[in-house]
Amino acid sequence: MKQPVLLRHGLMLIVSLVLLTVTILPVRAQTTDELYSSQELAQMLAPIALYPDALLTQILIAATYPIEVIEADRWLQRHPTLDDDDLDDALYDKEWDPSVKALCHFPSLLSRMSEEISETTNLGNAFLAQEGDVMAMVQQLRAKAYREGNLYTTRQQNVVVENEVIVIEPVRSRVVYIPYYDPAYVYGNWWYPDYPPYYWSPANVRVGLGVTFSSGISLSFAFSTWSYFDWPHRVIYINPHQHPRFVHKDRHTSPKIWKHAPTHRRGVAYRDKHTAREYGQTRYTYPHSTPYKGDRGYRDDDDRQHSPSLHDDTNRRRDDNRRNDSDSTKGDRGYRDDDHQRSPSFHDETNRRRDDNRRNDSDSSDERKKKTLQPPVSKTVEPRQPVQRDVTVKEKKQPQIRQTERALKSTQSTTQQMRKPLKKSTQKQENVFEYVDDGRNERQSSQRGKTSRQKHSQKEQRH
Repeated sequence: MKQPVLLRHGLMLIVSLVLLTVTILPVRAQTTDELYSSQELAQMLAPIALYPDALLTQILIAATYPIEVIEADRWLQRHPTLDDDDLDDALYDKEWDPSVKALCHFPSLLSRMSEEISETTNLGNAFLAQEGDVMAMVQQLRAKAYREGNLYTTRQQNVVVENEVIVIEPVRSRVVYIPYYDPAYVYGNWWYPDYPPYYWSPANVRVGLGVTFSSGISLSFAFSTWSYFDWPHRVIYINPHQHPRFVHKDRHTSPKIWKHAPTHRRGVAYRDKHTAREYGQTRYTYPHSTPYKGDRGYRDDDDRQHSPSLHDDTNRRRDDNRRNDSDSTKGDRGYRDDDHQRSPSFHDETNRRRDDNRRNDSDSSDERKKKTLQPPVSKTVEPRQPVQRDVTVKEKKQPQIRQTERALKSTQSTTQQMRKPLKKSTQKQENVFEYVDDGRNERQSSQRGKTSRQKHSQKEQRH
């Protein structure tokens, strides 16, 4: 009885393993395409792999917030005189991530990150998606520089090698020196010729064959103990107890593992789907994916040989439309095809009319000039006869005066008839203007109008 049961369980286990591998393989293939290769990681980490650990942690964290890096650089360019405590006080009210604020004490480095924002963004995306791979590549690059004899302890830094892990610390915790070097030389012969390393040193700094350092940058806090790598576990720790003045107090007092804050990302899309889902962003980009050519109207090589492409068809239609439009416009504008040699065009007729009008205008203007130049002709004026003309005018105006008198009498009779019933029927309407001096002004104005009409009629009767 036990053998069939064991056999059944064994078959179920085998089937489940097969199904699990089938479902996992596509996911692994997708994530592999979205990850950065070792060549790309070496290319972007070569210029900063030899920086002190504390400074390198702040660069990697700040690279995940590219918008704030640009804002901080522009703000620092507008306030170049701020330094030390004044700079910390000014940074306290800023809403940037503490790593971005920390890099404000290194203006040349911050300016380089802002200028090469595409490289900075790639560095931040790689650190978010492949934090362990990034830290492993840093150790690999340091080991190559150490074997080449270009990484060693100096008066600016301490290089400690323990269990195949190389740690770089500043000699003094409050003074940091930035190393300048040529990444194409300091690691030996570059082993990825198709991916040459980036160069981050300032343009005004001459880099020799080895490693040189900038002048010491004094800080108001212990920079080396605020953030540090946990190399065996491939994480970064933040010590809130050693936080600078520009960082707000944290409720935690013991070191904690650094976590990415999506709010400081400012809407910048994450590179891969896994990172976007991890930090709650549904919009993400696929850097390695190419658009489907069929969606944009492209054809394959075979299709181009046998059938015209969509762009060719579109160009042909556009040319046909232009020909039709040109033919229609020619007909509308008075053009002729072959008959334009035998008959004048619309433009010729228009030009001829315009010339005729100009000639007429010029002739008329010449006549006016001649008239003005001629002396005035004296005319004999007959004596005026005012008596006879006044009599005739009166005789002509008499029928008109009579008509106006009749019309005036008729209007007076009608107005009297209209006023009588109003006085008898409505006593309240006499006091319509009781709210404005009891209608006194209105009655006076009507009386003045009445007297003026009577005077006018009397004058007309006299005449």
